[in-house]
Amino acid sequence: MLSNLLGCLVMGALLQWLAEADWFRDTALANEHYRLLFAVGFCGSFTTLSALVYETSVLFHASLGLQAAGYLATSVVGGFASFWLGVAAVRLLMPPG
Repeated sequence: MLSNLLGCLVMGALLQWLAEADWFRDTALANEHYRLLFAVGFCGSFTTLSALVYETSVLFHASLGLQAAGYLATSVVGGFASFWLGVAAVRLLMPPG
C-alpha cells in the first residue's frame, strides 16, 4: 500500500511540476504523450493495480472481508489524497508563472 500511496504522491507532484515548468512547456517534450510517459511510465512501474488486487484477494480468502474492504478503501481514497497532496505541494513550492 505504501508504494501505491507514494507513487500517487509522486505522480501528482510530477504532473503539476511539468504543467507549471516554463522550461518544459518550451520543449518538444511538452506534448501529452511525453507527459504521460513521465508520469504513467515512471509512476506506473512503481505502483501496480495487480498488487492491490492480490493483497485484497488474500484478505478476502482468509475470511477477513472487513479488513479487505478497509484495505481497498484506504488504498483508493489514500491514493487520491496522496495525488492531490503532491499537486498541492508543488503549487505551494513553485513560484507562480
